[in-house]
Amino acid sequence: MNNEEKIEIEFDVTAQDYRRILFWYHWKSTLALAIIYLIGASTMIWLVTFGAGGNSFDVKIKDVFLIFGFFTILPILIGFSFYFSIFKQAKKIEKICEKAIILFDENGVESKSETTSSKMNWERFAKIYETKTDFIFFPQENLFYPIPKRFFKNAGQIDDFKKLITVKLGANAKLKTNL
Repeated sequence: MNNEEKIEIEFDVTAQDYRRILFWYHWKSTLALAIIYLIGASTMIWLVTFGAGGNSFDVKIKDVFLIFGFFTILPILIGFSFYFSIFKQAKKIEKICEKAIILFDENGVESKSETTSSKMNWERFAKIYETKTDFIFFPQENLFYPIPKRFFKNAGQIDDFKKLITVKLGANAKLKTNL
């Protein structure tokens, strides 16, 4: 890519794009919480069942099964809550987004839509990740937006884009295969 060449894409993301990225973004924290929960819940169940030398299975009162049920149903309810909150958030984001033209060049990223326009220098990006289907731009640590690969015209344009961000972001460009 020479210094004057620009990579231009038409940008029109859907709620499905945002859901995919939100799940990608939260999977590590969700996994960590699940592991902590399993360790904590197992410990609590053991303490309730066998703590202080007792054995709840020998007692005729079966309250311990109510506690087992609670600790079993709680992660399922949390999982449903997480899943539906991502769906709700993705629909809200889709409603406020509009079609845009995005230009990538040596200076940065320029976005133009019917109501807004913006320009960001490459130095403003904390990092850019590549997934199987998207490039995810992080202008700040916890703020991101996706650029699905399907918006690029061809594989050559994606390769040019990857070369550009590798040069501009260096180690902050987390690409599947660095060129």
